[in-house]
Amino acid sequence: MNRLVMMVALGSALGGMARHGVRDLLAVAGLEPQLISTLAVNVAGSLIIGALAVLTAENARFAIHERYRQFLMAGFCGGFTTFSIFSAEAVSLLQAGHTAQAAGYVLATVLLSIAACWTGWVFAGRYNAIR
Repeated sequence: MNRLVMMVALGSALGGMARHGVRDLLAVAGLEPQLISTLAVNVAGSLIIGALAVLTAENARFAIHERYRQFLMAGFCGGFTTFSIFSAEAVSLLQAGHTAQAAGYVLATVLLSIAACWTGWVFAGRYNAIR
């Protein structure tokens, strides 16, 4: 297995553990952990990946080897929340001046993802009811 794959896998594991930790902390604080933790990690992950994309790029202030960027961005942020990658892609389109494409991407991603989840939910529920 090559180093990049191992780095992304390790980052993803750490990001997933961090996401679970946020949920546990919110539960201990007496808050409803499910929706609040999802919102918190989506927003935090988007903030983190946005900062990393700029700060760790090739000629940036904190430039790092691509393997470590992928450990942090695809791995940790991807494991922490897949929403962060989605956000980074949308911002990249906006930065490139592709406003309509960014809007279409955001709208399509949100609507199609919810529709796909609903479809899976309904079909799995029907399948589960067949005994």
